[in-house]
Amino acid sequence: MTRTGRWQHWATKNWLTLVIWVGTLLVANWVLLTKPIFYTHDYLHGARIAEMARGLLEGQWPVIWSQNFGFGFGMPIFEFYAPAPYLVGAIFYLLGCNLVWSTKLLFLTVNIGTMIGMYLWAREFFASQTASLAASFLTLASYRAMDLFARGAMSELWGIMAVTFLLSGVTRLIKQEKYSWWLTIFGGSLLCLSHNIIMMLAAPLVAIYALGLLIWQAGRSGLESRWRNFLRPGWGKSQFWRLLAQLALAAGVILLLTAFYWYPAISEKDLTQVDTYILDDYYDYHLHFLYLRQLVTDNFGYGGSSWGPDDGLSFFLGWAQWCGLLLSIGMWFYWLVRWCWRGHSWSAKKRQKFYNLLFFSFISIIFGFTIFMTLLKSRLLWDLGASLLAFTQFPWRFLGVSVIWLAWLAAWGLEWWPRQTKSVAIISLWLLLIATSSHYFQGDHYLEPTVCRAQVEEQVAENQAACASQEHTGETPFYIDDPEYIRQAMSPVLVDYLPRDFANYTRADDGSLDWRRVNLETKVLNLETQPAVLVERMHEKLYDFNLEASSEVELAIVYYPGWTLERDGQPLDFSVSERGNITINLPVGHSRVGLYLDSTPRRRLANWLSGFTLIGLIAEGIYQPWQKKQA
Repeated sequence: MTRTGRWQHWATKNWLTLVIWVGTLLVANWVLLTKPIFYTHDYLHGARIAEMARGLLEGQWPVIWSQNFGFGFGMPIFEFYAPAPYLVGAIFYLLGCNLVWSTKLLFLTVNIGTMIGMYLWAREFFASQTASLAASFLTLASYRAMDLFARGAMSELWGIMAVTFLLSGVTRLIKQEKYSWWLTIFGGSLLCLSHNIIMMLAAPLVAIYALGLLIWQAGRSGLESRWRNFLRPGWGKSQFWRLLAQLALAAGVILLLTAFYWYPAISEKDLTQVDTYILDDYYDYHLHFLYLRQLVTDNFGYGGSSWGPDDGLSFFLGWAQWCGLLLSIGMWFYWLVRWCWRGHSWSAKKRQKFYNLLFFSFISIIFGFTIFMTLLKSRLLWDLGASLLAFTQFPWRFLGVSVIWLAWLAAWGLEWWPRQTKSVAIISLWLLLIATSSHYFQGDHYLEPTVCRAQVEEQVAENQAACASQEHTGETPFYIDDPEYIRQAMSPVLVDYLPRDFANYTRADDGSLDWRRVNLETKVLNLETQPAVLVERMHEKLYDFNLEASSEVELAIVYYPGWTLERDGQPLDFSVSERGNITINLPVGHSRVGLYLDSTPRRRLANWLSGFTLIGLIAEGIYQPWQKKQA
């Protein structure tokens, strides 16, 4: 059979799967492909992409330092915030896309990736059609639409996508299938590098899921009569412990591979002002619990989160998803009653049904826990874990994990549907999903002149006025790669990761910012004559001074551990000014002062660990095919 013939045969046999995939992806991405960029709460994607691209071009790796954020004094933004999506965005940008399309391509990538990741996981349990429906349930989840079009939560969307690949990899690893090792490492690493909070919320649940799946697999394999033997400790003596060891090894590899990011982010967090802003009064988790009725109230909004049930955001989980869940629960009761009614003989078929019902109950408990953690009734648990959970800020962020389990549960019942009408049931539920979720993804209400858009346009005007030296008429607001624009217009919005010694900026009586704003030509704050610039990169600088008198020189660079200075090739001592900037003493005459951002011992250790782990993985990837070829 020719390649064309094989494709026609597959399409004829799997026409419903093809329809679901094409229809779902069109609905999810139509606005991105056909309409202008939309306004969101987080409109810094373009600036982050531009700064990541500059760091890559200038040879900074891993990119941690942005020169233009922090009002031009610098900020270690990528040491703490979502390097993976913005690294991909920087690649799009460097390949020739403008910032608008680089951002759109990131959203397109995460929509398609979420569909693929959820399908791969669901396919481990369901037929192709049912797995495609599960993937559609997640891709078109109203919470994802709110994240995409209202909040603009790029990194959270990437985190949700990463969880699906991690679940797929863990499942395949336990089932001992091909490529499971690489898929697990890919999903886990992407999760670590995409969103700290989703990783914190999802990782324990994935671990519990893996343990439950191990036990489920044992029951389905008929090993329940040999539990004592099955659970016997010892390396390689038991399938359970061997698989558990493989999972632990995969987790260790993921942690080592991403150590260059998470270890400095945790150990050097106190070197920034992140706690001051992230734990601000508005972000107190006590103010952002949900009410059950909000999960079934279809009320898309562009506003913010607040105390009570009248948030400006929607936390609706979707009519089709709820209908699918009710159908699955009905099928669960039907098969449970049928299993009990037919006596207690423990045949292989009955064992399979029993463990399938048990696994549905297990996933339901995980889903129920994630929903419970969004409600006010879970406040005691939040208070007990406040030292860690407080950084989540919003309890409803658990919905980012909930929608994944909900998509699986909502599709489970259709796998038990009678074969004669299974396709009809799947297409009916999918059409309901399209009909009830498409208005979340159509995007018209994001572009209409609402009160919220008026507030955004006011911010646009303020940002443009703040950057009067650079006029960008005709360009899309917020998606301008000019360094001066990022310094003056974007920096006031992103202050979370300002270095600890950076004095907080203030506003003058006329509303303008004070000395904190510097232009591109300002290298020294307290000298009228600026030095000659020989090298000017984000992480490396070389200035030529010619002073008529010895002076204390305050550089327009905020101090952050790792900055190393030299004068005429010799180490140079420095101090930190009351405003947090690097200050040096220079003699009369010519002096060449060089600065470069070196790694601290913690960063260096993390980089070495990640580097050696990557080399080991590459070596393994080369050795395994060679070994099979030799055999």
